[in-house]
Amino acid sequence: MRAGYPEREASGLVLVRVSYLTREGADAVRGFYRGVFGAQGW
Repeated sequence: MRAGYPEREASGLVLVRVSYLTREGADAVRGFYRGVFGAQGW
């Protein structure tokens, strides 16, 4: 669940910080994103 989504501009760039809440631990979340990014070649 997304818990926050503030934006601000700095040096011509828009910085976005997104916060999510999960019941999973950090290792599970990190593994999920590594898999998704790896599948997309990132």
